[in-house]
Amino acid sequence: MRRVARSITGDVAEVSHPGQDPEKQVNEDCSGSAATPHGLLGVVCDGMGGHSDGQQASQTAVRTIIQTLSRVPAGVSPRDALAQSLHAAATAVYAVGAGAAAGVRPGSTCVAVLLHEEGAEIAHVGDSRAYLVRGGAVRQITDDHSVVRGLVNAGVITEREARHHPEANKITRALGMSETVDIETRPSPMAIQPGDILLLCTDGLSDLVDTDDMTQELEKHLPAGADVACQKLVDLANTRGGHDNITVQLVTVIDAPPMSLTEPPPTTLVAPPGHTLLIETPKERAILPTVPDEFVPRTIEETPGPAPTIVDRGPPSPTVIDPHPPGPRPRQPSLLPAGKQGRILLAAGTLVAFGIVVAVLLWWLAALLGGE
Repeated sequence: MRRVARSITGDVAEVSHPGQDPEKQVNEDCSGSAATPHGLLGVVCDGMGGHSDGQQASQTAVRTIIQTLSRVPAGVSPRDALAQSLHAAATAVYAVGAGAAAGVRPGSTCVAVLLHEEGAEIAHVGDSRAYLVRGGAVRQITDDHSVVRGLVNAGVITEREARHHPEANKITRALGMSETVDIETRPSPMAIQPGDILLLCTDGLSDLVDTDDMTQELEKHLPAGADVACQKLVDLANTRGGHDNITVQLVTVIDAPPMSLTEPPPTTLVAPPGHTLLIETPKERAILPTVPDEFVPRTIEETPGPAPTIVDRGPPSPTVIDPHPPGPRPRQPSLLPAGKQGRILLAAGTLVAFGIVVAVLLWWLAALLGGE
């Protein structure tokens, strides 16, 4: 679907599937897009709470984000407008679970992109992800709010160990768990250019399809259209088990103003230890601290208390994306002119050789005289 907003022309394609698990045939995922006064929006949400509750949570989140973003005053920056829309969605999803016990309250993860003339704003909560597809390569640009990601960031486990970790289904925040939520956004827009693709997905895809697989599938199927590429990615996840609902959205930049391709990486947020596990849903997800005390996940009985508080350590230094990386570093300049430096080195070498010869002769003469 072709959309135009604030000097950005984009194409949006999306496919959602309930997956192969017979107990999850009610699709709790939801996605949407819109041309808003603040830019071109793409959003993907993954509901939690089991069947109709999770479905209602994700649909409420997507609808509220689109409606709120369309109403935020024009003077508000795109980044703040996007954050406001996710905060409004958190409140709306919380209302869906009015009267529900904390352990069964419906919620939703969320990832959203907002493209405008200065770049792409990216906001997310939970483990739904955003990837940048540029020059045929796929790169993840969000960091999951999950126990396993916290352990990886802390250096406790490796990326390889994270794939099969027993806490892999535990997330640390979601829309609807309380009336407010910590929204992660970039400190500045990510530069975009025509041909870039923002890939948004739920964990039903990212759990089973890694970036190398995504790169190969997109290379093979994008020439047939973004809709076909979305479908092929979903099909691949299903052939690998399809243990969850699967949603993929591709937002392709057709036209955009020229921008510098210098961009900061996503910020890393860390939760302090000693906070509580908030929810265990029928989807077998839980809200846990990113890095628990001694890196041991807690239980509801062990840690009653308030919701987790997230501490932002601040963005790392910017990363420059250069399609033509520089070659080897140039040698440091010599302190001497090239010709003079060569003569000095030759003279020094000659003196050293001469000294060795003299030393050998003296030793030989000493040995000869001593023998007599």
